[in-house]
Amino acid sequence: MTTPAEGFCYECGATNDGPALCSCPRPNDVSDPSDPSGEARLALVPDASDGSDRSYRRAADSLHLILDDLVSFAADFIACPKPDMGVAWALWVAHTYVLDHFDSTPRLGIVAPEKQSGKTRVLEVTEAVVLRPERSSDVSVAAIFRMISTDAPPVILLDEADAIWYGKGTNEELRSLVNGGHRKGNTVLRMVGEGAAMKNHRFETFAAIALAGIGDLPETGIDRCVVLRV
Repeated sequence: MTTPAEGFCYECGATNDGPALCSCPRPNDVSDPSDPSGEARLALVPDASDGSDRSYRRAADSLHLILDDLVSFAADFIACPKPDMGVAWALWVAHTYVLDHFDSTPRLGIVAPEKQSGKTRVLEVTEAVVLRPERSSDVSVAAIFRMISTDAPPVILLDEADAIWYGKGTNEELRSLVNGGHRKGNTVLRMVGEGAAMKNHRFETFAAIALAGIGDLPETGIDRCVVLRV
């Protein structure tokens, strides 16, 4: 992938008509420790804000190339049982870079019939290419909504997600956050502060979330998910 001559940086918000867009690591900049190959990072997309046909064609052409690169990247590391699995995955990855323009974000549900089926590998590959990834197999609800309620919310990647829905480790509070946070404007209400200074505070829950686990998600999760069966 190459850096577009005109663009918008979703890492820092910089805009420029020249190639020196900003100081963020470029897609082929090996100095970025989180993306040593540079092949997976989608830091830049063209700016079509002037409304011209030329700008929209440029944006569409660039997006087409980026999505093709993502599908190829997925094929190198993920065993996709169906051809459209890579396409669905690539589209979900791309949407994390423009999430502010969406009113709803589908969860990415990576489900496997048994252990050692490759679900964690899909999550690892996803971590390499989404915007601001935060991957964990054990995280508290408070940690998630505090990370989301920042100026630069991460993409949450949850492994061992079957513990959220089933069995002894069922976490109804986390389940509620995952289900409700797919719509912009949803919040959780918590008390913050100490002693007499405590007050109500609303934390945002709208964020892109991917979940990997064994077994199907419940119906309340499935209808909010792009489901990838590995």
